[in-house]
Amino acid sequence: MCIRDSPLAVQVEKEPFIRSGIEKYHKILETAHKRTAEEVCQALEVDPKQGLASSEASSRLAIVGTNELAATPPSTMWEQILEQFKDTLVRILLVAACISFLIAVTDEASTDWTAYVEPVVILLILIANATIGVLNEMKSEKALEALVVLQANKSHVLRDGRLQHINASEIVPGDICVLKGGDRVPADMRLIRGMALKVNQSTLTGESDAVSKDADQVIHMENAMNQEKHNMLFSSTEISVGEATAVVVGTGEISQLGKIKSQLKEASEENKNTPLKEKLDQFGDLLSRVIMAICALSWIINFNKFFDPAHGNAFRGAVYYFKIAVSLAVAAIPEGLPAVITTCLALATTRMAQNKAIVRQLSSVETLGCTTVICSDKTGTLTINKMTVVEVAYVDNDKASIVEHKVTGEGLKLTGGVEGVTESYYASNHVLQDIARTCALCNDAQLSYEGDGVKVSGTATEGSLKVFACKLGEYDAARSKGRELEAYAKSLGEETPVVAKFPFTQTRKRMSVIVRDQHGSNVTLIKGAPDLLLDICTRVKLPNGEIKDLTPSLRDAVLRKIRNASKNAYRCLGFAVKENLPERYVTADSKKLEPLTMEESKYDVVELDATFIGYVGIKDPPRPSVPSSIARCKKAGIRIIMITGDNKDTAAAIARELGIVEGSDDEMFMDGREFDALETPEAKSERIRNG
Repeated sequence: MCIRDSPLAVQVEKEPFIRSGIEKYHKILETAHKRTAEEVCQALEVDPKQGLASSEASSRLAIVGTNELAATPPSTMWEQILEQFKDTLVRILLVAACISFLIAVTDEASTDWTAYVEPVVILLILIANATIGVLNEMKSEKALEALVVLQANKSHVLRDGRLQHINASEIVPGDICVLKGGDRVPADMRLIRGMALKVNQSTLTGESDAVSKDADQVIHMENAMNQEKHNMLFSSTEISVGEATAVVVGTGEISQLGKIKSQLKEASEENKNTPLKEKLDQFGDLLSRVIMAICALSWIINFNKFFDPAHGNAFRGAVYYFKIAVSLAVAAIPEGLPAVITTCLALATTRMAQNKAIVRQLSSVETLGCTTVICSDKTGTLTINKMTVVEVAYVDNDKASIVEHKVTGEGLKLTGGVEGVTESYYASNHVLQDIARTCALCNDAQLSYEGDGVKVSGTATEGSLKVFACKLGEYDAARSKGRELEAYAKSLGEETPVVAKFPFTQTRKRMSVIVRDQHGSNVTLIKGAPDLLLDICTRVKLPNGEIKDLTPSLRDAVLRKIRNASKNAYRCLGFAVKENLPERYVTADSKKLEPLTMEESKYDVVELDATFIGYVGIKDPPRPSVPSSIARCKKAGIRIIMITGDNKDTAAAIARELGIVEGSDDEMFMDGREFDALETPEAKSERIRNG
């Protein structure tokens, strides 16, 4: 924890007070999701309408420190150099070099520089060995401070009754923060108010898509995981859409991001020896004992020769044969072994760096050859972390079946298309046209080019719908504008402008817009959770444009298809329309809803009794190279464990698709709560190793 500097005596006096304050805020952080927003504000002694007073904020800053992850002090050059000489074999070589140098100095028979060649060569080998290790660690340490980059720089905070724009590092527990779409959350917070709020938590939980948040929820479950705390905002996450007002409950090290940093630090401090280092140390210990025994034996065997008159006296004879014994020891030491090992590991490190894998310690490279279990994150590692529409489905003209089209292309790339769809097919298919219009217009996301890729402003799901609309637009001969971002959506928006918008809410689980069609009529376009969307639909639209009753049997058939799609890790979104909406629901200027329909309780007026048109399946596709890599690992006897913040069913479907598991053995899957319930570290290790 970063505590402001102060004289030692004052600091000692303050320590108990600081410690109690930190414990208080830590307790509030741990229980904030179990309390209402009002209870959290009371515990933090803050008025949500006024915020903290500046003086109180300064006092709390002195207690908890700045809202930053304290950077780990880098190792000094001297510490890094000493680290390279901790191997037993290297120490033996260092001793051998020193003894060789002493022998060269004291040997009266040696009169030229050749006596110094051996100790100098050994020292040069050790210096080269240390230099390679130090340079590699210095290069890697810079990349390990990436967590600090995830923190926000500025934030809007309510203090002294007015909204202020302050450095995120100055935020303290009790501050009232105001956030909007695109903002990075600067600290852990309990939500007070949220409007159509969705948050991208992938940096913390690994969830593929933005998560809806609800300030009114109170989470009573014990050991709730972060992805289950729908009333909390976490440091380093990002507001995808909507607006939020929240009270800060954790900053800096007292936050979920701080916990991760602490766990990483604890793991690094364990510093267990690698198998190669253990073997080298064992070899060094054995070598040192054998060499000492041979040297002692060699010296003792020549005891009678100590008294040879050629030496002058017994002492000189003893020294002479001691030098021989030491020379024998130096000759027995493999001087080149440490240098060869270090060079091989350095070359491996360079190859891994070329593949974007950072290795801080050379010895870590060697452990890859001894790996038996690999734990991998799912989102962005095994998958591309780009939500993609992979299937579109609707009711066929005969009402007897569901038509399904596979959608090709990955992520936000404007490549691929819709299988089985041509220009003539699209021109006669009123359902696909309505789905394209809904995907394009009932959507808050914006697409823009960023370097060689495409950036989404909004949720990943809505971004994928915009891309899908673009793909459908390729088949619209009358309006096709090529694969330019937003071109097709803008064309549809000009033809049928949006005149009103009803944002997504947690209770409705849907979003809708009202558009004015070519004939001047008002039409509601709706998207949302398919099961709940079917509940507000009474009819179904067929590709030929006919409107038929949505019978219970047809509803069940659609739901069965959706459930099957969900088992394949698809996230399904349904679409519906409500045509010929009465004029009274829109003001004369066609830009705003009347006040009657602005309240969420009135949204049903323009959404109920809708016509179902179809649904899409969305998923975060696996990286193309992953299945073959997993197969190679399994062939080598390496067990793969996938770790993700997604729900168990989605994780199971992805794991089976990647080849991590086979069959339908549900015991192969655990959620975080089940894993934490294992009582001992040994039990957890056993489960990881053997499943």
